Amino acid sequence: MKLLAPSTNWLIAAAVSFVVAGCASTGAKPQAAPATADSPEPGKGLVIFYRESHFKGGGVGFIVRDLHQLPSDTSLGTGPKIGALPNGSLFVFNATPGKHTFAGEVTSRIGSWSYRTMNIESNHVYYVRADLWGASIGVPSLPELTVVDSQKGSAAIKNLRRVSLSQ
Repeated sequence: MKLLAPSTNWLIAAAVSFVVAGCASTGAKPQAAPATADSPEPGKGLVIFYRESHFKGGGVGFIVRDLHQLPSDTSLGTGPKIGALPNGSLFVFNATPGKHTFAGEVTSRIGSWSYRTMNIESNHVYYVRADLWGASIGVPSLPELTVVDSQKGSAAIKNLRRVSLSQ
């Protein structure tokens, strides 16, 4: 058996450790799919956040927050972490009606946020796709949150695994 050059071995080990660290850092745990289709709790709107499975950026964690106040130039704003999206996953969030600003952050580039403000109506279902752009080996990814229509969103989540936030 021929050994690879030491630099190649180091690169392979580094790549594997980044993938493992990225997957473990989101704080999400697998959850069983519901027996019936998701619907909002009474008097709330349901937001389904999802992240399709892609090789590029697959090991990068993605965190979502519901901000209580809009961020200024110097602060992120305040708001709880409502979910995390490992590659190829989704989570659901029952939101009170009204204006919400959701923020997405990738774990590979702390301090880099994407914001999406939505007006949530009770008894409605919304789909928000989490994407990474600029994802490649050695280049930190940037987060992006995009609201998609229900037809596209429901088709996109069919084969994704459902996760919940581990406390």
